[in-house]
Amino acid sequence: MSQWDLAVGLLGLSLPSLWALWLQLAAQAGQFSECHTCDASCKTCFGPQALDCSTCFKGNFLSQDSSCVVQCPSGSYTSSATQLCEDCSPNCESCMDTRDNCISCSKGSYTLFLHQGRCWSTCPEGFFETLEGACEACDVSCSSCDGIKTQCLSCADGHYLEGGMCRLNCSLRSYPADDGTCRRCPPHCDVCSDDRTCFSELFTLWAGTF
Repeated sequence: MSQWDLAVGLLGLSLPSLWALWLQLAAQAGQFSECHTCDASCKTCFGPQALDCSTCFKGNFLSQDSSCVVQCPSGSYTSSATQLCEDCSPNCESCMDTRDNCISCSKGSYTLFLHQGRCWSTCPEGFFETLEGACEACDVSCSSCDGIKTQCLSCADGHYLEGGMCRLNCSLRSYPADDGTCRRCPPHCDVCSDDRTCFSELFTLWAGTF
């Protein structure tokens, strides 16, 4: 008599029932684990939940919460190389293609401004900070500006700052100074080259000798 026949006789169970009982006891003892179907969005999963994905189908990306998504959540971008949702750089609220290619900046204790895919604490020279949190180019005559593109703070080469505007030539009764600004001529002087040389006075004196 076999051991199976002896067990069937002692327990009074049929062979299929005895086999089912043995499988149940083996599973409880940790010898076997029960298999469950992954969620349809997962290519493979690791459990214990069906949505605990480990890989995704093509066109989907594995997010940090182990779910497969078509579009990665804010603060991450879709990496075609790894098929994962990768973190953006710390200053980016959202980014595209690479971690450093920001399309919006994070909102924190200080304001950041978006310029050419990067987030800046202050805009680079030649750009001004907009209320929308971006860096916009100054007028071509300005090397720096504030608030609007034509409100110049300093001028490009060959221009002179006067009244917030950059001019090729200073207005009447002013002269181009070495610091790139237009300065007022001395009193009663219409044309001058500096704060001491007045051409209109010299012309008047010269004309009065005849």
